[in-house]
Amino acid sequence: MKIGVRVPPVGREMGFAKFTKWLAENGFGAVDVSGMDQETRDAVKAAGLEIGTVDVMQHVAKTLSPDEKERAEGVSLFKKQVTELAGLGAKRLFLVLMPKDGARGRKANFEIWKETWPEILAHAEANNVCFAIEWWPGGAPHYSSLGCTPEMWRKMLAVCPSKALGFCYDPSHLARLQIDWMRALHEVGDRIVHVHAKDTEILPERLYEQGTLGASFGVDMGFSEGYWRYCIPGDGVVDWRKVQARLEHVGFNGVFSVELEDYRFWKDGEAQKQGLLAARKHLAQFVR
Repeated sequence: MKIGVRVPPVGREMGFAKFTKWLAENGFGAVDVSGMDQETRDAVKAAGLEIGTVDVMQHVAKTLSPDEKERAEGVSLFKKQVTELAGLGAKRLFLVLMPKDGARGRKANFEIWKETWPEILAHAEANNVCFAIEWWPGGAPHYSSLGCTPEMWRKMLAVCPSKALGFCYDPSHLARLQIDWMRALHEVGDRIVHVHAKDTEILPERLYEQGTLGASFGVDMGFSEGYWRYCIPGDGVVDWRKVQARLEHVGFNGVFSVELEDYRFWKDGEAQKQGLLAARKHLAQFVR
């Protein structure tokens, strides 16, 4: 296992090659990339890092469109992208299953997923790549992302148990949704292909004030809806020692990628670096 990073703004400010060098110098072993080309591969290799995941969000919404013609176009474009990335050596492709029209509801959009995604998954499997599906539920008011709850995982796997159907384990999303983040590992641990090392702090007084509806009059901190906030590993409810142990037990040997969404470390580039280092320090106790 390695500790990696999902690139925050400071990485773009520094320039990718310089940022990957900084990561290597500070004990990180991997980096997630927003796209992949020869220049990106060379920079990662020169720094001695591994690529954690490659983002593939460009065509997802089209594959989940209510319009039949747009869906067909989306599937074609997505399969082409998978082929190209596989040719460049990509292994894990990161995405959020955000439908074109979230207002239709998750059930209706899942019916579209059933039509389009088995073909995409079969193509990915044939190209020896897998998807790391993110568990972010999407934004208010619809929270329309597919694949972010156990009931949806079960439906997806029942329709298409392809080996290419993998998940990005991010317990911060489960914690804010009041879903047992440890039980999830017992249910789909063998499907975890990547980890986002991000935590959630539950704020009891605000939970009392707002319930799970969230703040009515705005929030006063970033990456929050009022009664919860995202934070670095070690500052929230997740027991990362237990997470690592369970993943090791099921044979996971991938990347714990720090996703920095903690407002306390967001002021500027130096603050972001400090946040990454603090997260790594906590994870390094367990990730081996």
